[in-house]
Amino acid sequence: MATVDQHRWYRGVVLPKFAEYCGYALQTDLHYELKREHIPPSLWVDGEPPSSAALTVEQFSDFLERVLFHAGEWQIDIPSLRGSE
Repeated sequence: MATVDQHRWYRGVVLPKFAEYCGYALQTDLHYELKREHIPPSLWVDGEPPSSAALTVEQFSDFLERVLFHAGEWQIDIPSLRGSE
C-alpha cells in the first residue's frame, strides 16, 4: 500500500495544483482522469483503473512520477514531497 505521506501530499498538494491549472471544480474527477492516464492498464480491474489506495508503494510512486512528469510538461509548479513536510 502507498504511504500515508504520499497520499496526503498527492491529495493536499498535487491535486489542488492540477485542479487550479486545469479548471477542475471536483478533484475527484481530476483524480480519476489522472489515474486513467497514468496507471498502466495492466493494473486495471474490470476495465477500470484501481483505487490509488490499493496500489503498492512502488506502484503509487510510479503513478506519482508520471503525474509529476505530466505537470512538468504543462509547467505546473508543484512543490516536492520533501518541501511539503
